Amino acid sequence: MQEHLPGSKLMAPKGLSNLLSWMGTGQGHGTKKFLDIVSASGGFFQNDLDTMLALFWPVHKDNIVDISLHGPASGGDKRGKVPVYDDTIWGQPSNYLNITPTNAHGITYTLEDKFGPYFAEEVQTTWVAWLGDLVNKDLATHQGDRKSWTSTMDMMTALNLLGFKAGLTVFQLVNSLVFLGLAKMPASVEVADWIYDHGTLGAYRGLQHLGFICPDLGSVQSAYMIIYNHLHQFLTEDDKKILGFSPIFVEHLLCKVVRWESRLVEGKVSSLDKMAASIDLPEEHWISGKNKMDQLAFPFPFSSDPEELKKTIATIMKIQ
Repeated sequence: MQEHLPGSKLMAPKGLSNLLSWMGTGQGHGTKKFLDIVSASGGFFQNDLDTMLALFWPVHKDNIVDISLHGPASGGDKRGKVPVYDDTIWGQPSNYLNITPTNAHGITYTLEDKFGPYFAEEVQTTWVAWLGDLVNKDLATHQGDRKSWTSTMDMMTALNLLGFKAGLTVFQLVNSLVFLGLAKMPASVEVADWIYDHGTLGAYRGLQHLGFICPDLGSVQSAYMIIYNHLHQFLTEDDKKILGFSPIFVEHLLCKVVRWESRLVEGKVSSLDKMAASIDLPEEHWISGKNKMDQLAFPFPFSSDPEELKKTIATIMKIQ
């Protein structure tokens, strides 16, 4: 994304329109062939709806012709030889990431239906207002204030765009604005609140699989903060740098818990529970940083100090 949509371009009035076009079609590794074509033709960023449609349509049309002549690719992939979208970028297929999605009434969108709302005047005026004094500035030199993660999320969901009203796509869009330097990194409690509001998604299910009982907001905040604080306390600074450790990283990590459990079980390798049971607790001989030299050493202990747990829960209770 930083190659095709650097922060400097996104600070233009059409910046959000382009970011929506990128995120709304799941651009990334799964669309690499398409992005290579885009790079050769001048890049992904476009100044209006017509040129954005012209970017997608020729390749999409060729895919339609190819599928009509030869059928879907192996595995039933109906995107064609050069996929222009990736509807499985977040794991489970999402209809809203399709180049021609189907709405709640069973109506299939055209490309104009798909991209038109992204380039609506409301989107551009909202974006300019959100940027404030950052509009058309150089991020490398401009030190203006950045908006909070939560206010950025509120701005996005208020636009009421198909596929960006809730869920992972809008979550990752807002996170992208953080990593591009346009918004502030969220506080841990902000991410915990989002996890609570999305109880069917991976991070919430990850907390449950780890043994946390999370019937309300406070319990989710406590569970998330216990994980976050433990990693923050014991990971070395080098480990944190390698991982890109942050509140966003911990959400991503929790998302993988159930996924890896299912992979281990389905592959008849083991299970997370069996692997955990094989670890000798308490880990009295755990040494910080030993994992740098010994690949079998854990980067943090798997047991927590009960007093630290009490402190975390007490902190959450104070902000309720």
